[in-house]
Amino acid sequence: MAYLPDDLVVEILSRLPAKSLCRFRCVSKSWRALMSDPAHRHRFAHTAACFFFCRRDASIPAWGFVTADGDGVLPHVDSALSFLPASSCPKIELLDSCNGLLLLRCSPATAAAAGLLRRVHRGPGFDDFHTRAHWAALGFDPSASPHFHVFQLEEEERMYNYYVSAVEIYSSETGAWVNKKSGWCRGLELAGHMTYLNGFLYVTTLRHANAIAAVDTKAHAWRTIGSPSRRSTYYGIVSHSQGRLIYVQVHHRRTDAQLVIYALEDDHDSEERTLRNRVTIDALFGPEELPYGLERLVVAVHPNCDRCFFYDRLKRLMSCDVKEGRVHVICTLEGVDDDETRPFFLYVPSYSAGTLDRQMSSRSVTISGTGLTN
Repeated sequence: MAYLPDDLVVEILSRLPAKSLCRFRCVSKSWRALMSDPAHRHRFAHTAACFFFCRRDASIPAWGFVTADGDGVLPHVDSALSFLPASSCPKIELLDSCNGLLLLRCSPATAAAAGLLRRVHRGPGFDDFHTRAHWAALGFDPSASPHFHVFQLEEEERMYNYYVSAVEIYSSETGAWVNKKSGWCRGLELAGHMTYLNGFLYVTTLRHANAIAAVDTKAHAWRTIGSPSRRSTYYGIVSHSQGRLIYVQVHHRRTDAQLVIYALEDDHDSEERTLRNRVTIDALFGPEELPYGLERLVVAVHPNCDRCFFYDRLKRLMSCDVKEGRVHVICTLEGVDDDETRPFFLYVPSYSAGTLDRQMSSRSVTISGTGLTN
C-alpha cells in the first residue's frame, strides 16, 4: 500500500477496529505518523474495550486484565506491568485509568525507596485519626496536552462519616502539588465513581440528591450538578462517551426496573440534561436473569458507542448494547474484588503523538508516593 495516497490510507485505517489498528501501527513509520497526526487522530478507533480489574485474593499482581473478546490480549500492552520495580514496591494498588495512563499507589519496601517518595504538602495516602485521603483520580487528555494531573480528595471525619475537606492536585508540567480547601458545599460525601473530561474531574456523591461534583485542574472552578432523576434510591455512575458527560442510573419501580442513561452538558453555565436511552432490566436480562444489586455493577460506559458493561453475581462480565437491547457475556471472572467501589477500570490506549512511542516502551513515573505508568 506504499503507493496509495495518504488520504486513502487514512480512510482505510479509519475503518479498522481499535485492536487491529494497534497492530497496524507497526507496519511502517509512515502509517504510525498518520495515526498520530492531530489532523487524523479523531477518525481512528481509539477505544479498545479492555479492563484492568482488582483481585480479591492476595495474589500478585493484585490486578487482572481482560479485553472485550475475553482473551486478555492487546497488542503492545504489557498488562502485567512487568516494567514496574516489583522488588522495591511489592505492594501496588490500582487507583485509576485515564486515556492510556494508569494511576498506581506503591508501598515501598525499603527506607531508600520511601525517601524517594517523600510527599510534597501532605501528598497522596495521607491518613491520620481524623483525616484520610481515600480517593484519587487521574486527569489526562492527550488531544489537549501532553501533561497529566493527579487529584487527591481529602476527607475529614465528623460523626463517623467522612466529608470532603480539601483537594490536592499534582501537575506533571510543574512537578508540584497544590492544596486547596474544598469549594463544594459543606457535608459532601463521595460515592467514588469518577471520570475526567475537558479539564474537569467529575465525582459521584452520596446524599445531596445523588449529585455530581466537579473541579478543574487548577481548583479554581467548583460545581455541583444535581442528579438528572431523584426517583432512584440507588447511586449512579458518571462517565463519558462520544465526547459527552454521561450519567447511568437504575430506577426501581413497582413493576420493573429500568436502566437509564443521561447525557449531561459539561458547559458549566448549563444545567441541560438529555435522556439518551432507557431500557427495562427485564428486556435486557429476562425476568429470571435480574442480576442482584445491578445498580452497583454497572462498571463502565463505552467511550465510543451506546454500550454499557456489567459484572453480576454469577461473576460474568457482560457488555450491553442499549439501543439494540442485546447483552453479550464476555467471560466469567473469578476473584474480582467486587466489594471495591470501582472494581473495574476501563483502559483506553492513547494514539496521540506524545504517547504513541511511550506505549511501545512502557515506563513508570513516581510522583510523591503515587506511581503513574503508561
